[in-house]
Amino acid sequence: YTAPVKLTDSAVVQAIAVKDGFDASHISKEFVRFVDRAQNGFKYTVFEGEWTERPDRETIKAVSSGTVFHYDVNKIKRRGDMVAILYEGFLDITIEGEYTFYAKANNGCVLNIDGRDIVDNGGYSGELETEGSCVLAPGRHPISIFYFENEGSERMDLEIKGPGLPLQTLPEQMIFMRDK
Repeated sequence: YTAPVKLTDSAVVQAIAVKDGFDASHISKEFVRFVDRAQNGFKYTVFEGEWTERPDRETIKAVSSGTVFHYDVNKIKRRGDMVAILYEGFLDITIEGEYTFYAKANNGCVLNIDGRDIVDNGGYSGELETEGSCVLAPGRHPISIFYFENEGSERMDLEIKGPGLPLQTLPEQMIFMRDK
């Protein structure tokens, strides 16, 4: 192709490279998402404190807050260590069914949907992946992610799969700042 490929809606784009005399490349897959920054995203609160295990949200000090488009812990201004971030929003589900969530965090995170902990990756074990499932009806569901870090590198990955939704990073267009 020599011209841009135009998309009008979110899509999965897959491509391979082909050249005479060479084997075709592996398939590259990219999820392309269109979002509205005025509606999509999380509200967040940054906390600081001292802890050796999962911090108690009632005893640590909130130091800043704002909104973000995605839950990338490295995109929020904060100190390097002994920090926690609470992301809050609403998960928009269009098809009823069982959804599985996978979380990997350094040092830990807890994913809560509709007031229930779905994934508890709350130990200090490096980047251990944990998973949990729940049945969700169509509509918007309160979602929170409580990420916490003691010392060292900071990272959190969250994936989802469910009806009509192949395994992928939690799509930004499914997260809203308001319930309606």
